[in-house]
Amino acid sequence: MNNLLDETDQYVNNFPSNFAFNGLLITLDFYHLYPHATKFDEKWGQLEPKILRTHPTLFKELKNDFLRALAIVRIKNPSRGSKNSINDTSRENPLYGMIEWKEITDEPSGQQSIPMIVIRGPFLCNSEECAIYWRGEPIIVENLKSGFETLIQLYTVFRIVPKPSDKHFFLFFSGAVLNIQQLSTTGTKFVQGLF
Repeated sequence: MNNLLDETDQYVNNFPSNFAFNGLLITLDFYHLYPHATKFDEKWGQLEPKILRTHPTLFKELKNDFLRALAIVRIKNPSRGSKNSINDTSRENPLYGMIEWKEITDEPSGQQSIPMIVIRGPFLCNSEECAIYWRGEPIIVENLKSGFETLIQLYTVFRIVPKPSDKHFFLFFSGAVLNIQQLSTTGTKFVQGLF
């Protein structure tokens, strides 16, 4: 495992241009590796309204439907050993550790050991000014939805292991949205509950 991390570090250092062009090179690598993957917008466009309709009371304080649907998927797809609860951190930011909000004047955190989307603007609001930060390299993205798609592709292309508590969350997007992996039992039950 350490060997893979060393190789990834070396690759990122040798080819920083992978993070240029709004993540386009990552997307090209992703579709080169998975040519039969479903387009994110195509499948997510079908699932998001069903997720929101099926869980109308969860995270209703989030006014942005995309953010709210992500938070619902995260809480409803816990990894083994993770608590399926809304604790103080997740109450404050239900996407903690994955999406972070910063004031316009604040500098983003330096070296991220795992990729994270940083949004510049008011807390829990969507903004057109966002980027993915990983290992000190920013990937400027068009908007939150395209940034999240690039985040999922980044995890896949570089074989980044998510935090144990988010394993099934990422597996949901790989399986149910992109159709490149088999869904977990939890994810399968969640998707079946939408129909």
